[in-house]
Order: sequence, then structure tokens, then C-alpha cells
Amino acid sequence: MSREITQTLTMQEPSHTAPVSKEYTVGNKRKMFTRQESLVKLLKPCHSVADSLLSAQNKFEMNYRGIVTWVIIILFCSNVKNAFSNISKYGIRVRPLGVYTWCVEFFMDPYNWPCICLLLGYPIVVTVILQVEKLLSQKRISPNLGVIIHSITFSAILGVPAGVLFSVQHSPIAAFFILLGYSILWLKMISYVEVNHWEREMIKGNYNSTKTMKNESTKETLVTYPNNLNYRDIIYFVFVPTLCYELNFPRTEKIRIGFMFRRLAEFILLFQLLIFLVQQWVIPGIESSMKPLRDMELHRLVERLFSLAIPNHFIWLIMFYGYFHCFFNFLGEATRFGDRRFYRDWWNAQTIREFWTHWNVPTHRWLVRHVYKPMLSQGYSKRTSFFFVFLLSSFFHEYLVSIPLRMLRLWAFIGMLIQVPFSLITEMFFKGDYGNGAMWFSIIVGQPAIILMYVHDYFYL
Repeated sequence: MSREITQTLTMQEPSHTAPVSKEYTVGNKRKMFTRQESLVKLLKPCHSVADSLLSAQNKFEMNYRGIVTWVIIILFCSNVKNAFSNISKYGIRVRPLGVYTWCVEFFMDPYNWPCICLLLGYPIVVTVILQVEKLLSQKRISPNLGVIIHSITFSAILGVPAGVLFSVQHSPIAAFFILLGYSILWLKMISYVEVNHWEREMIKGNYNSTKTMKNESTKETLVTYPNNLNYRDIIYFVFVPTLCYELNFPRTEKIRIGFMFRRLAEFILLFQLLIFLVQQWVIPGIESSMKPLRDMELHRLVERLFSLAIPNHFIWLIMFYGYFHCFFNFLGEATRFGDRRFYRDWWNAQTIREFWTHWNVPTHRWLVRHVYKPMLSQGYSKRTSFFFVFLLSSFFHEYLVSIPLRMLRLWAFIGMLIQVPFSLITEMFFKGDYGNGAMWFSIIVGQPAIILMYVHDYFYL
């Protein structure tokens, strides 16, 4: 063979002048090594001043790929063990058609009709706000009267559903989704009203913010104020996956049917998986926490907390991917909405502030545009504006939990406000990977702790 390596050792007669040599044939090339040259290579120093690889003083750039693989395998084995332990302890509790049966029963049971009736409020709110904006653009009502009508409308958007659901019996799950829809509608309509108000202010200054021209990507004529005040525009805004209103949203050229239905199929499958995890893992875990909660057994309570943390975290991750990636991309594709930046790399966040900035981009944009920047322009400090942003977020978290459960305990509100000092602490004392670890720990442990508090109050107070 041309590339076969053969080794021949040629020994010469002992001589004081002829050194022992070795001849290596590698392919067609020959290389001769004398005994002295071999000894020089063997005597080459093999030690130098260096720190251990895991020492903090080591300058070597670590590669954690193998450790990440190890962690994944350990987590897989651990969760497989937990899954079999759960099945052996509680049996198979999954009901594949349970959620669909519940949906049918929901609409047939008069007990749930208050939630169904509240669905009629969505088109009423949209109609009232659109008509008021039209009257304001035509100067048929004064700006002060418009502010009064809008204030009443926005108060009703959050107040009427909360009052109805807090005073009558209802399904907590259905109530949660009803209130979530009204909360999203409230945020969207705030943006719609403020943007149109800004457009009127621009016109007063003899400046049109949107020139009549063609959109380069879709070749569509850009809309100018007040031509945007119509049902087609406001209904489109209600369904696009964003909270910030614009007269001209970026559009894609066409709808990718395959992409849209893949995202929808993923969303349906992930939703079903989420239901399975709740039925098989979370509900038994909460039920087994009842006695430690009732008796306030601290060590058992901590054990139940960490047992609940893993399935809760899996559900949270599934919810993130299913809602922010699958469902939002489905809506974006169906409406040809071009901006698909619904989230950023929040998993790499090194502070709590960075996490909330990257976790939910549509909400973050709304808070910056309609709360944070307006407060700065009014002379408030950055720290005060930042605190008020968290205060508003805390209100909605509590609103979406307390009203469906028909009890006011403020655990979600307090949990969100605690993020403010915790954010300051992590920024001061935790840097880099330590800050990222603090962020992950607060998510994994904080959520099940709040869940257990609500469970205790719901069943025992």
C-alpha cells in the first residue's frame, strides 16, 4: 500500500563513532532519528507554572459542552425516575378528552353563563372607543369630553368583568381567560387612544408624521390620520400579536400556509401536553401538600415546594414556547404581521431587570412606550418610573389571580413587587453567571411558592 506504514529497524555493528539510529518509512518519505535526537525530545521539560483548570485564577477559556451534556442526561434520568414514581404512587390520572368534555359542559351549564355573557363586551368596547375617536378627529366633541368618556370606558373594561366575576359563582379557569382577554384589550385600547391623540397633536403643529407613500415591501399605500379610524383598522389591531398601535404595521408579502398550520399544530400538541402534566403531576403534588400546609410542617412544606417546582417549571417553559412562539407566530402569519420579535434570549439574562425586558417583548414595549417614557418626560426619575412599571405589572398579576379565585390575598402582587429590591440586589452583588443563576432560582422556586400560598388560602381560609 502507498500509505501503509512500515517500520524497519536497522542495527549497525557496535561502534564508538556510529550512533544507533532508527529509520521510519511513512509513505514515500523517510525520516532518520539519531539516538541523541530522541533523548533530546524525551528530556524536553514537561512542566510549567499553571493553575488548575477549575481555579478562579485560570485564564483558560472553559468549554462546558461536556458538562451541559452530562446535566441533560442527569436531568433526563432524574425526571424519568420521578415520572415512574408518580405513576406507581398515583396511577394513570390523565384524561385525554377531559379538557374537551369540560369545554362542552362549560357552555351547557348555566353556572358559567356570566362568563359567556361577558364575551359580548369586547365588540361594545371597540365600537365605543372607535366612535369617540372619530368624533374627536372631526372636532364634534371637545378633547376634555373625550378624556372623560375614555376614562369611563377604560374603567369599565377592567371594573365590570371584575365586579361580575367576583360577585357570582363561575369557573375559575374560564374567568381567568375572560379577564386575560379584557386586560389585553385594555392595553391595546390605551395604545390606540394615545397614538391617535399624538397624531392630532402633530397635526396641530402642522406636521404629518406619516407621509403618503408606498410601502417598499408590500407596495401598499401608507395610511395617514384620520383615515385609520375605521373598523377594519381597529379590528386588525385587536387580532395582531402586539400591544402597541401604529397606523402602518410592517406586513409580509404573503401568508405561508404551511408555516401557519405547523405553528397551530405545535400549539395544540403543547397545550395537550400541558394538560397531561397538570393532571398527572401538578394536581397530585398539590393534593399531597394539603396536610403540610394545614399543619404548617415546615420541613414537609419545603419538600413539597421543591417537588412542585419541577413540574411547574416544565409547564411554564411549555407555556412560553406554545404561547409566545407558536400561537403568536400563528397570529402573525394569519394577519401578515411582520415583526415577530415576541421574545429575546431571556434565558441568558444576568439580572431580573434584563429578564423582564426579554421575556415578554410586546408587554415590555407597551410599558416603555406608554408608561416609562411618558413618566420620564414628566420629570420623574428613572428609578421612580421603573418602580411604577413594576407596580402596574403587579396589579395585573394580582387581578388575573384574585378575581377568578374570588379572594384578595395579594400574594402575586407582593411577589412581583419583591422583584424590585431583588433586581437591585442582583445588579449590585451578582455578576455574570451568578446573576443568571439568581434569575433562574427566582423563577423555579418563586412561582410554586406563590401557588402553594394561594392553594392554602383557597381551601383553608
